[in-house]
Amino acid sequence: MAQPTNRPNRIILSWSADCATTQSVTWRTSENINESFAELAEASDFQRFIDRYALRDPEFPESKNSFVAIQESVESSDLKYHSHSVTFTDLKPETVYCYRVGQRDTWSEWFTFKTGSQDEKPFSFIYFGDAQNGLDTVYPQLVRKAFLSQPDAAFAVFCGDLVDVSDETSWDKWFSALGFLAASYRIMPVPGNHEYTRNDAEGYVLSKIWHPMFTLPENGPESMKESCYTFVYNGVRMIGLDSTKGVREGSELTQWLENVLNNNKSRWTVVYFHHPVYSPAIRRNEVAWRRMIKPLLDKHRVDLVLQGHDHIYARTGLHTPHVDVVDLKNTTELDPDSRTVYVTSVAGAKMYELDEKPFFVKTLTNTQLFQIIHIDGNTLTLTAKTVMGDVIDSFILEKKDQGIRLRD
Repeated sequence: MAQPTNRPNRIILSWSADCATTQSVTWRTSENINESFAELAEASDFQRFIDRYALRDPEFPESKNSFVAIQESVESSDLKYHSHSVTFTDLKPETVYCYRVGQRDTWSEWFTFKTGSQDEKPFSFIYFGDAQNGLDTVYPQLVRKAFLSQPDAAFAVFCGDLVDVSDETSWDKWFSALGFLAASYRIMPVPGNHEYTRNDAEGYVLSKIWHPMFTLPENGPESMKESCYTFVYNGVRMIGLDSTKGVREGSELTQWLENVLNNNKSRWTVVYFHHPVYSPAIRRNEVAWRRMIKPLLDKHRVDLVLQGHDHIYARTGLHTPHVDVVDLKNTTELDPDSRTVYVTSVAGAKMYELDEKPFFVKTLTNTQLFQIIHIDGNTLTLTAKTVMGDVIDSFILEKKDQGIRLRD
């Protein structure tokens, strides 16, 4: 386990507010650091400065802005340290910025990010299923291949079970796998059941490491802030749900989700969470979660649902069984009014046995995968790739005046 030092580590970008005008960053240091900062400058100013002073090592120009970090003391079962976070505000849309974090003479390297647009603009993002296992063996190469395949990705979503056990050692491995990528791309995760722990006093609770580690939107249900949230990027509505806690506190989650979807004006809506509505793994069937969440997805015509938990790749068509169907394996009747594509995937080393169902149009077992989603106007394209870059599945959702069409 890596001991925190005075040098910032676990630097991770995310959003907690508007994607076009703000940017959040979180990092960790030892307990010795009681005041930390983030510095920010437009990339154009940074490049002019570098060009001018290429042979020297002076201080950064006066055009930079300095932000005092919010500090939080963290005491996990393994060690104590300080978590720091800054949210840059009043940024210009569609602008590249450089930033670094640290204090006095101890700083991170400079990283860059580009703010989103206030209008609909084409973009891509990456979707990962469970990592959980193989974090220091086979998972790193998959993560790197994903970002190499889509270097202009706006962000990445992680559908829970990022680690197998939510302790410092496991999170060290997860951050090591991402390396500088976590500080360069927005990371937008939701928790899975492995981010939860059993507490004698409180029962099943989200790991105390989660909130200090990520700075995520706090616009979710009161008891699920930063584990259930929504944001809009370039006109696309993204909704991350905490299915682990949500199924236990259904009314709070469903009321919140209903309100979000009632007020949703985006052309495309993508929802992501951990437990699959239609489980592709043998001896798995999330009946309570399906009955709770699918009626809302159907009612509001959500376009795409991204999931984890079952370590298999499986994808439906637009039409899926009615919510009350119990025998999914033998059902032949599909709901003609459903129009949501459900995808389940796995990024780590652990694999499950497939329970084939007739409404899955594509399945694949025993294969690590990442998915790239590209949205451009009336078209959404999902491409699933292996660690070698081979395409194993691809489909296009196309919106027309008469509705939505799926093209394989």
